[in-house]
Amino acid sequence: MSKTVNQTHITSEEGVNAFATYCNKHRPYIIWREETKNDFGIDGEVELTYKNDNGKIEPTGKIIKIQLKSTHGGYITKETDADFTFNGKQKDIEYWQQHQNDVVLVVYIANEEKLYARKILQSDYISTKKNIPIVFSKTDNLIEIGKNDFAEKFSNNFKNRINYHATETLISNIFKINIPKLIYSYATDFRKPADIYEKIGDNCPNFALRNKRIYLFNSETKFPDFSAEILMENKEEESIQVRNFIENPDNYRIAIELLNKSLSYYLRSQKIGYNKKYKRYFFWRDYDKKNKVIKYNTISGKRKSMPRTVVSYHEYGYLKFFKHFAFETHFYNTEDGLFLVINPQYLFTKDGKEVIDDPKDITKLTNYLTTRERNEQLVNHIHFIYSYLAKWKQRIEVVDFENEKISIAKYIKFKVDFGIANDNKKTIIENNHIQKTLF
Repeated sequence: MSKTVNQTHITSEEGVNAFATYCNKHRPYIIWREETKNDFGIDGEVELTYKNDNGKIEPTGKIIKIQLKSTHGGYITKETDADFTFNGKQKDIEYWQQHQNDVVLVVYIANEEKLYARKILQSDYISTKKNIPIVFSKTDNLIEIGKNDFAEKFSNNFKNRINYHATETLISNIFKINIPKLIYSYATDFRKPADIYEKIGDNCPNFALRNKRIYLFNSETKFPDFSAEILMENKEEESIQVRNFIENPDNYRIAIELLNKSLSYYLRSQKIGYNKKYKRYFFWRDYDKKNKVIKYNTISGKRKSMPRTVVSYHEYGYLKFFKHFAFETHFYNTEDGLFLVINPQYLFTKDGKEVIDDPKDITKLTNYLTTRERNEQLVNHIHFIYSYLAKWKQRIEVVDFENEKISIAKYIKFKVDFGIANDNKKTIIENNHIQKTLF
């Protein structure tokens, strides 16, 4: 049997070609970049251009995402002489919501050979229906060859990507860690950490157990009960320079286990717990209150003891939940030392502890928050984590024993010879440089 091409594919190609022709004939020229074909998501993006002093066309860096739908009328409902309603799918709306750039929905009416374009608004994201009505004006949303008004209609929605005539300081989510110089190793008869905790309880140092050997960042002499009950009687001690020790991948995992245990212990002292399922730390709820507010110093240093809500109660339709400010961590090792990466996140629970178990509910809540956050919010998240944990000191002092000191320095900043456009008119200034996050 020979292959056939269905009408839906033909109609879709007609729409893409019609929009590509519109962009090509627009003055100034609009760059249309079609993305790889798939059954979902964004179809491409457009970039405005301008004519320079030499009469040549140059791109402006102003980008907007395009979702293109072609139809003979199947998506259209409630049509009048003035407008028509396009039925969008909720999954498409949720997907568009994830984009940093604004999204313009372009509808090609094949039987009329007309193109309509409309920005997806915040109000379009709120509906909980499976099919979401999006109203198009037949006059305001019509785009035609020769009108050359695309920039007029949508230029305020474009996001400038890079400005090479500016200088900025980028705030990263990377933190340098100072760790002990030595790691200690001892022989033991124990094979499982659970057996050690059962024997001695929680009154023991942070340790790692591998092949009947105990690894510590501190000498066993600091923990006499642990030494007597867990280590072998001869207590033969092996001490190794940490930098040499972690060159071996297996040993690196041992060191990271010790660091994670130390970090978790310190965070628990600050009433920050760990959720194993989602692998992130989160602020505990105070069970006599629905909301939890703590204080920190702002990034500018001008406002001391600024309040911030880290746990809040919400009711959203059928959902009743607590939103916890949270963050994920991971380590990486370089020639310059060991570093911690902190990624701000959220955690949603039913009662302050048990997480919401429906993945669709979690996705919906997370997307609603994260798609509304821009550079300024991320900068504030990162600074807040550091400021709160440092307790108005110059470093986060995770462990401060005589021979075991673990601390985390302030987030690393990078000066670069380019600029990234602001997401809004508000900006964070330090040393006359706009601060942005680098992930």
